[in-house]
Amino acid sequence: MIIRAPLDETLYECFMAEEFKEGRSKVDIKKKKACLEFDIKADDAVALRAAANGISKLLLVYEKMKVQDGR
Repeated sequence: MIIRAPLDETLYECFMAEEFKEGRSKVDIKKKKACLEFDIKADDAVALRAAANGISKLLLVYEKMKVQDGR
């Protein structure tokens, strides 16, 4: 599964600080020209959903912080 998000250096640094390697899933984060790409590899559907939820939660926190900063 591949998830894409708009490229933002601060967002990239936030994700690089996180550990996304669990026993049943792995997330590779790549910088592309206009976006960040999250490539999720998982052993099963539950592990895939957990990894995608982790990315989604961090994106939500980042968006809320941007709104509070007025960006």
